[in-house]
Amino acid sequence: MATIKVGYYDCDYLLVDKTNYIHFVSDETIFEIENGATEHERIFTYNQPISFFENLNYCMIDNDYYFITKKKIADGNMTEITCEIDTLMSYKDLIYDSTQLVSRNAKKRNAYLVDNEMTFTNYDLIDCYEFPNAINNDSIILITVG
Repeated sequence: MATIKVGYYDCDYLLVDKTNYIHFVSDETIFEIENGATEHERIFTYNQPISFFENLNYCMIDNDYYFITKKKIADGNMTEITCEIDTLMSYKDLIYDSTQLVSRNAKKRNAYLVDNEMTFTNYDLIDCYEFPNAINNDSIILITVG
């Protein structure tokens, strides 16, 4: 059983902290949530017609955030929702609480050179790449280019 909130976000999807841009419009307790095709995908049936989801693109299941990727009519007045985890928003506290070494000089084999000229804010955009199963144990890899 889980509490699911549905709504929409109105910012760039690559923004790490979307807190001020998420607008939830409804919540419901769902008794059965299925795993989708990948380990980061969830499927559930919501007690609203598909027209209710016309402008909705985001949801929160317990404390994890998800992009709504598919909507399809289920039995009666229900809608089957498929969603994929928003890794950046779901793990934003871990990302902000971590320390990274950023270097422009990595090609010269000095991996420990600290780059004091490069600063980050909460509004930096980060690309999110899905790696094959070679990375385990909830590892987070942050990479910058340029």
